[in-house]
Amino acid sequence: MSILELIAKGLTNIQIARELHISKYTVAQHVAKMLERSNAINRTDLVSRSYATGILQNSSMIPGMLTRADHSC
Repeated sequence: MSILELIAKGLTNIQIARELHISKYTVAQHVAKMLERSNAINRTDLVSRSYATGILQNSSMIPGMLTRADHSC
C-alpha cells in the first residue's frame, strides 16, 4: 500500500511509518513533496485531488468509507 493510500485511510505519519517500516521523517518528506507537487493545501485536499485526477481510484479501497449514495434516506 502506498503512502497516499494510507493517508486516504486516515493514518498519521507515525502510523504510516510503522505500517511501511520506514522512518516518520521519510514519510513526512514524501507527504511534503506530494503536497507541493499537487498544490494541495493539506492532506485532505491532497486526497481529494488524488481522487479527482484518478490517482486514487475509488472508495472501495477504504473500508468503511461511505459514498454519497450511502447517505440517502
